Amino acid sequence: MAEIPAPIQQLPLFADRSILSCDLLPEGRTNHNYRVDCGDRAFFVRLSTPDPSGHGIDRQREYAAIETLYDAGLGPAPIHYDPTQQIIVTEFIEAPTWSVEQIHTPEALALFGRAIAMLHPLDDKGAVYNIAQIAREYIANLRDSPVVSSADLAFLEQVCAHVESLLDPNDFGLCHNDLWCGNCLAAKGVQFIDLEMAGRGDLYFDLVSFVHFHRLDHEETQLFLDAYADTSGFKPSTKKLNHMRTALHLRECLWGFTQTHNGFSDSFYSDCSASHLKTLRALGDI
Repeated sequence: MAEIPAPIQQLPLFADRSILSCDLLPEGRTNHNYRVDCGDRAFFVRLSTPDPSGHGIDRQREYAAIETLYDAGLGPAPIHYDPTQQIIVTEFIEAPTWSVEQIHTPEALALFGRAIAMLHPLDDKGAVYNIAQIAREYIANLRDSPVVSSADLAFLEQVCAHVESLLDPNDFGLCHNDLWCGNCLAAKGVQFIDLEMAGRGDLYFDLVSFVHFHRLDHEETQLFLDAYADTSGFKPSTKKLNHMRTALHLRECLWGFTQTHNGFSDSFYSDCSASHLKTLRALGDI
């Protein structure tokens, strides 16, 4: 068993429980995640600090989203939130995350279409995730940074203005905002996890994220959207979905630049920003 971090040992939740094991999980770029076993119960514990990185992460908002999705049968049970130490505890669900390969079946596409349609009408509890505003905050933090040229930053500001023109309050709902298979457990259909970006935003951002991250072809996209429409009663516009690709590439590009700016030297981040910047310049609809 790995050494138990002091913040976990000190949680009142574990005062009367014997911790049998505490294992660091490999996931987590802005936090440290642990599986903590106590007898016949397993807990997921997320340790983090107030977000200085420009990513707009709010742990209290994240915990509120966890509560909301659990009540709707779409996520693990909330157990504890410590605002002082930024600690979140939920039940640990013994299930794998979905894989890209598993999603490429008609059954899975329909399942996800229905689950995401159930997510969007839920109460956002005041949390907001405006993708244009998030992009502006990234750009402001990158001003005068050596990791991005002034010309590229000026172009990204232009893209941001275009993205803002795409947003329609009539299309807003509670969005996950990071919908890829690694954030979805294969339990009870779909259980959504990693809700640190969850908030009220344009639902097309969620839809295009799911399509993009899993590289759905035209037929697969239609199966997914048809299931979404059957459950939600709302038929998404294919035209707007295609335009919203710009918002996704903008966010991922600025995220990569910001990670590099914050001192992450892994080429994954620089490659990410370069790739999405290249795609944005090639889109031609800005």
